[in-house]
Parts: sequence; structure tokens; C-alpha cells
Amino acid sequence: MTIKLHVNPEFAERFSAFVNNVAAKGIPPEAVDVYSGRNRVAATPASGTDGRSKRLNIKEFRVPNALNRWVYAYLRRSKARRAFDNALRLRQLGFNTPAPIAWIERHGLGGRLELSYFISEQYDGWQEIRVAETENHPRISEIAAGVGELIFRLHRAGVWMKDASPGNILWHTDPDGALNFALVDINRMEFNIRSADVLMSNFGRVFTSEKNIETAARAYADAAALPEDTIIAQAHKAIADACKAIQRKQRLKKLLP
Repeated sequence: MTIKLHVNPEFAERFSAFVNNVAAKGIPPEAVDVYSGRNRVAATPASGTDGRSKRLNIKEFRVPNALNRWVYAYLRRSKARRAFDNALRLRQLGFNTPAPIAWIERHGLGGRLELSYFISEQYDGWQEIRVAETENHPRISEIAAGVGELIFRLHRAGVWMKDASPGNILWHTDPDGALNFALVDINRMEFNIRSADVLMSNFGRVFTSEKNIETAARAYADAAALPEDTIIAQAHKAIADACKAIQRKQRLKKLLP
């Protein structure tokens, strides 16, 4: 087993020992699962060399099949590396995403990738916009408008977030009542994208309510100084395209053994 890792220089002195421990032993037993499915996400306090503790988020990516073990070893960056690099890029562009601490890769026989980890700052007290919509939060209209403005900012910066789902956009309220948004699960992104059709696909899955979709589209149109009807129509097209893509994927799964 070969281990490769990189620690963000900003946090290297503080958390290198913690990162090395995860690299050697995996997610600490005291960590609390935030999500457990195809991948595992856990949060745990980590003590730095300065004596101060900070809650960190560890995402363990499992490579799904034998082919991808070789692909991620030699042809593409691992999901953990991409998440780390994308977080740095987003923060440089002025977007809010948890600070990246480190990426770790475990390589097995022949260099094939077995597991990878992305360690970042833990955002406690933030909620998914999915929860706000499901529970019909009193500020859901403001949240939807804020998401529309966020999507506009991403598009203006040429950022295509392929997983712009309601679980990957977080929000919370400042003490003064202002809404803030953050992006998570960011390993699938592209930068310097200028195609309007590609970028507008970000509207495909962010909300399920017609009202919230149109509220977000209107906020986008206002920020972009474009006709509301045009942006609303493009948002609806993005949703229809996303539904068709899901249906194609489901049909393909049925055909495969």
C-alpha cells in the first residue's frame, strides 16, 4: 500500500499530524457520520499544534469499479484531489466553500487507487436548501432568490457546478439576519465555461417547487439585467433536460445485467 497526500500550506503546521493519522488509519473512531452511502462523510474535532481544536470534515471516496482504479491512478485526478483543487479555486474567485485542509490517496497493487479522502473545514449550523424547501421555511422565497443570485455569480465567473443539487448548496443566517450560502460536494466542477446552455443547466435540480424555481430565475434575471421571461424559460428547459437525463440513465441501468 502506497500513500500519497498533500496538506494545504495554510494548515500544514497545525494539522499535519491529524492528516497523517487519517492517512494511516482512516476516519477516526470518534468521528460522527454526517452521511453514509456510496461515500462516507464524518465530522470530528481535531487538535492543532497550537492547542486549539477545530471541527474538520472527512469525506471518504470509494472507487466504484476496477476500471476507475486505474483511471484515477494514471489518467485523472482522484475525486479527493479535485475537491481540494476546486475548493481553492472557488475561494480564490470569492465563493464560499469550506476551507480545504488536505487530500489523501491510498494506492494498491500496480498503483491502482483504492481509497481517497478529502479533509476540509466543517460547517456546523448550516442547512441544505433541500431542507428549507421541504419544510417550507418562512424565508424560502429569500433563499430561492439568493440561490438565483449565486447561480448568476457562478455563471459570470465561468463556473459550471455539475452537481448543483439542493443538497450541495448550504445556507445559514448571520447574527444580523443576512443570508449566506456555501457550496459543498464540489469535486465535479469545470471552470472557464462560457456556454450559456451549459451554465444554465445549473437550474436543472436546485428546486422542485415551481414557485421557488421562478423566484430564483427572476433573481438571476435581475442580477444579469436580462428579461425575466427569457431566464424563466431557460430554467424550465434545464429542468426538462435534467429529467430526460435521469430517465435515460434509468433505462440504461435496466438494460445492463
